[in-house]
Amino acid sequence: VPPDGVAVALLAVPLYLALGGWDWASTVRDVGTAAGDGQFGDAALEGALYLVRHVALYLGLSKFVVEWDGGT
Repeated sequence: VPPDGVAVALLAVPLYLALGGWDWASTVRDVGTAAGDGQFGDAALEGALYLVRHVALYLGLSKFVVEWDGGT
């Protein structure tokens, strides 16, 4: 791995994890608030949108980051 790649990874990975943690905490807060107010449809929609965001991101990254076919 070239040194530039390591530098980018050392910056990108913590940033990605911090953003993911913030998104998770925000989603849990919003779902809890909506459910506490009796808006269960909104709470379910918020949770579903969170899952869609992260599944889409995972699938998008897996094409570029992970080589599923084992090729070099």
